[in-house]
Amino acid sequence: MKRIVLLIAILLIGVSSFAKVYDFESNDLGWNEIIEKKGEVLIKEGVLYIEGKNEVVEGSGIWDSFGRIKDELFWKSTCYLPIDVKKSFVIKVDAFAKKIKEDAGFGIIFNYKDNKNFEMFCITATTVFYWRFENGTLVGDRDDRIKFQKKKKADVSLVVEKTFDNVSFIVDDVHVLELPYVDYKYRGFGFFAIGEQTITFDNLETIIK
Repeated sequence: MKRIVLLIAILLIGVSSFAKVYDFESNDLGWNEIIEKKGEVLIKEGVLYIEGKNEVVEGSGIWDSFGRIKDELFWKSTCYLPIDVKKSFVIKVDAFAKKIKEDAGFGIIFNYKDNKNFEMFCITATTVFYWRFENGTLVGDRDDRIKFQKKKKADVSLVVEKTFDNVSFIVDDVHVLELPYVDYKYRGFGFFAIGEQTITFDNLETIIK
């Protein structure tokens, strides 16, 4: 019986050692910060704060003629997480938006190589999108409807879960998009806002399975 208890204790210690919570305030991961007239990306009061100040013009949309998100609408911060992306893992974060809008979005960037090659999940008031960019151009996309419970405050739990080659995007404990195969190569990870949107991110956690 003592051997069983000892084995369980060892296993629990081993599992917990794979979980890591990151503090934005210390900025150990090197999140980039930007302060401009059209938007701000900075760490303040212990959270990652992103504010886009340009409204998406009706009829114009967020895309330029080259299939890229317009620079003046896209505000992001990225880093390179110290994880082995070939393993299965979970990345969690808490997001707080003043308001979840139909004409503005926010979300998670993953499998980020550089500013021209990455993948992302984007949330609006009614839709969740997946976009993949290569050499700066949109080359893959998916979307599905999403329904938020009415909240006085728009606080949202976001999770990216990789299991072998499958990647899931989970919002408030609901699997909203499933990608059956992702060629996950890069440790780059980040957060963003699109359009006129103010969003903060906190409690970033990684769990290696």
